[in-house]
Amino acid sequence: MRRSIRYQAAIVSDNHLLLLKVLDGRTGRLLWVFPGGGREPGENEEECLEREVREETHLTVAVARCLTCQKAITRGYEPIFARFRNLGSDGARA
Repeated sequence: MRRSIRYQAAIVSDNHLLLLKVLDGRTGRLLWVFPGGGREPGENEEECLEREVREETHLTVAVARCLTCQKAITRGYEPIFARFRNLGSDGARA
């Protein structure tokens, strides 16, 4: 299902930013993107981001705060960036 809003996570640790290298299925180009995706029915924004990060990186995180919310011109997406506390792959605070 195509979603009109993509929630994205800016995960920073020791001055490093986590990005995912993905293949754009339409163009065949390699892209660097923030982990994220669309909300499932019944999810709030924080639950969406936590689930998407877990699915894409196997990290368990908790939303710390919203960094920005802005309208994007490309592809009709509205990116939302949130900063996270890394809870580690087992859920314990890292």
